[in-house]
Amino acid sequence: ASPGVMQAVLERLEQDNLFVVPLDDERCWYRYHHLFYDLLRQRLTASEPDLIPVLHQRACDWFATAGHMHEAVEHALLAANFERAADLIAYMAESVMKSSEVATLRRWIDALPAEIVRTRPLLNVYHGGALLLLGEPLADAEACLRAAFAAHPGGGAGGGAVTFQAMLATFQGQSQASDRLAQRALALLPEQSPFFRSCVSLVTGMNHLFAGEDAAAEVALHETIASSDPAGDVMNAVLSRCYLAELNTLRGRLRTAQMLYEQALVQSREEPIGGLALMGLGRLYYDWNDLERAGALLTTGLEKIAAWSDLPVAQGALLLARVKHLMGDGEAAGQLEHRVDVALAGHEELTPVHRSLRLYRMRYALWRGDLPTADLHATVAGLADPLGASPGRGRAVRDAVDGDETPAMEATFVLLSQAHHWLAHGHYDAAAGAAEMLGRQALACGRLRLAAKAEIVRARVAFALRDERTAIAALGRALAIAAPENSIRLFVDEGEEIAELLTLCLRRKIHTEYVAQLLDAFGAGPLPAATVDRDRPLHRGIPAAEDGLIVEALSDREVEVLRLMADGRSNGEIANRLGIATSTVKSHVHAIFHKLNATRRTQAVARARTLQLV
Repeated sequence: ASPGVMQAVLERLEQDNLFVVPLDDERCWYRYHHLFYDLLRQRLTASEPDLIPVLHQRACDWFATAGHMHEAVEHALLAANFERAADLIAYMAESVMKSSEVATLRRWIDALPAEIVRTRPLLNVYHGGALLLLGEPLADAEACLRAAFAAHPGGGAGGGAVTFQAMLATFQGQSQASDRLAQRALALLPEQSPFFRSCVSLVTGMNHLFAGEDAAAEVALHETIASSDPAGDVMNAVLSRCYLAELNTLRGRLRTAQMLYEQALVQSREEPIGGLALMGLGRLYYDWNDLERAGALLTTGLEKIAAWSDLPVAQGALLLARVKHLMGDGEAAGQLEHRVDVALAGHEELTPVHRSLRLYRMRYALWRGDLPTADLHATVAGLADPLGASPGRGRAVRDAVDGDETPAMEATFVLLSQAHHWLAHGHYDAAAGAAEMLGRQALACGRLRLAAKAEIVRARVAFALRDERTAIAALGRALAIAAPENSIRLFVDEGEEIAELLTLCLRRKIHTEYVAQLLDAFGAGPLPAATVDRDRPLHRGIPAAEDGLIVEALSDREVEVLRLMADGRSNGEIANRLGIATSTVKSHVHAIFHKLNATRRTQAVARARTLQLV
């Protein structure tokens, strides 16, 4: 029958809802209805099982001739024609990796007999690269790359193996070794190796970024984009834009980071690598306190990038857990925590990647007020033991990093994590020492967001030591850095001390409008008249106290918290009841104490009853 007749038959079958389902809007591709498909497959298996591999081979040949190589590979594997499958995979490997379908490539190569893979060094190269990008044990990736180089030390295979070895060294925190391997790879690679050369450029940019050499990092990453975009290399182009976005975030340029993530998202189309851009945008919207949008972006990003390496997945999962807690979905937050803990349990090696993951988990536990869990992850990550005597400022700096070999970016993250951990344990001198060093390093390389985080830690330390002037000065410096980009949760996630200090800043007219916005996010009191949102509900008024002092108005949320306090509820119980974080409850309690001129719960409740608030 002619193609026109067959097309008419297919359309008639579709209209009658018989046997076939269209796969596209143009009605060019159809598949059998799954029930009819199952019936035909069962009958074929029962009647002519030997014909099944023959049919898969025919399908492989047809798809390959038609240019549908993914389908051709799948049918070659189902036909157990592994030589043919290996040839097709070798032909397809670069384009599959460029589209970031790394998990698919790994699955294909894993399905081949080991002896066939050994005879094709390039397959070993791509297998090692896939294992590396998927976050598998680095020793497994290294074994594949060594085997590939040993079998073919020159040309594309050898150069490709050394390229991924350079990336592996970067993931191990060995930037100097990585740079040497990158130069060696360039010497081995043929000129017409755009994918691997872009990988080398990406690795160079990563090394500069991790070393705190931001100008050089920008140059290398822009070079990667310039070579990847015209070559259709989605993976390297998107990774470069995401690293550039991260660099801009560190430097306090959140709107520039947003633009880069959005560009990466457009370029990634439906590819898995787009999950990184989605999660990057989710982090930005979280900081801007748009929790609903952040949650949607993080959820979609995690679905896309689920098969990739642990660090971006775990970072996204922990941030989404925060969002779920803040939006009152404790069950979903617990499931996300469990997902991260399962991933951590599967990795015994403490590479820089997994150390960072432990520290993210520790910071999340501190945010939740779960100090024992935070201590556990801090210990595994190699932070100084906080349970002994205070280490003091000098040892704080020595213990927080491993020495000169620690890349600057990792060292600053460790310093920040150590400062928060010591602060939680009341080791104020040590926390201040780590924060001071972090602030100096951050300012030296222009990473203003890190400098703001360091100043917030210093403000919290000074507040704990009742040094109000130093605390307000430190917080003022952080506000000056963060105000232009309207960071919200940078401050709100730091808890009740910052809420109290912001109230003092407001009274001193320090960044008045911005501070009022932050306090509104805290729920720590009404906005000044000049900045009141007319759509917001009016705060509940309070009459004058019997002692003649005029008590500030409580917000509706503060009244809710106050009533639960009067019922004898703990901070954790109030958080669960209202669907907010424990740190937010503490901020409300602190604000209630201030407004009711109280220093403890019983006193606040007694005064509230006198004023007929509860």
